[in-house]
Amino acid sequence: MVLTGCGVEQVPVVSEASAEARIDVRIRWAKEHIRKGEYEEAKRPLTGALEVDKGSPKALNLLAFVFQQQGDMVLAEEYYKRMLKSDASFAPGRNNYGIFLMIQNRYDEACPHLAAASNDPLYTGRPQALENLAGCYQLAGDHELSEETYRRVLRLTPNSSITLIELASLVYERGESGEAWQLFDRFSELVNQRKVEHSAKSLWLGVRLSREGRDPSMAATYALLLKNLFPQSSEYQLYKESRQ
Repeated sequence: MVLTGCGVEQVPVVSEASAEARIDVRIRWAKEHIRKGEYEEAKRPLTGALEVDKGSPKALNLLAFVFQQQGDMVLAEEYYKRMLKSDASFAPGRNNYGIFLMIQNRYDEACPHLAAASNDPLYTGRPQALENLAGCYQLAGDHELSEETYRRVLRLTPNSSITLIELASLVYERGESGEAWQLFDRFSELVNQRKVEHSAKSLWLGVRLSREGRDPSMAATYALLLKNLFPQSSEYQLYKESRQ
């Protein structure tokens, strides 16, 4: 239990447990703080974990993430690199570092880390790492690899809403409207089931697909939603330009 407003925080101690168990207690404590956005408070259990094992990839990864969230990119990268030096096979850390590099538009550096994370068959976050990798390839301009990777995501998680729309947009852009419709329909079913909500990207794709399908009523519906929900989006600007 975390009490706010106290000057001293008691970190749980497992005196006779193994080093790994003692680290895990502190990691859980830190994750609870991170979940609440209490980044400064998360540092104490994480530094405690490093006192048990200065090379703990779990603690180094989370400390890097904490500094990243606080906007200290120099320290964040320092800890990500320490994590990699300690255990280059630590998939969660490779995924987080890849995202860190993507945020800074360093795609050529980011993609290999995301690829390493997504190639670990036992990593529970593998579908998300693959999705990140596909996005990295897409931002780097390699649409062929991006499409191939999004398809890998759908083999693992067929109802990934982000992947359905990203892949639908990619295949639409290269002229495969039929497959784009199929993917968009799968996404729309998730929307109808209230599992996900439309984004500006999905609505703009819906407008274009409906126009091609000669369904002006649906095109108008998607356009109205785009205008009302995302009036400042680049997709709405593209829609307005398409009417001129």
